[in-house]
Amino acid sequence: MGISYESGREDVGIKQDSKRALDYLLKAADLGHKLAQFKVGVLYTKGVVGRERDFVKARDYFGRAASQGHPQAQYNLAVAHMQGDGGTKDMDAALSLLQSAAAKG
Repeated sequence: MGISYESGREDVGIKQDSKRALDYLLKAADLGHKLAQFKVGVLYTKGVVGRERDFVKARDYFGRAASQGHPQAQYNLAVAHMQGDGGTKDMDAALSLLQSAAAKG
């Protein structure tokens, strides 16, 4: 449902609603759904529902998804490590994450 609310699904009567999207995605992410964890990370990177961007939370959710093998989350977490977004810079961790993401295509 969160993904449907994120962009809207007029074909099934769901209008775009960022707050509802975040609510549903957070529930799924906290239950361990790696795509939801990735999406929450992206939303925190962009700033959502009147909130400031939160790179600490984004890095946390990217880390959760990356640990489950989500390649885009691995890439985004690697970038966060390279730039120091949401924590300290760690080029070794970045390289390892990039290699894992690349191995998945």
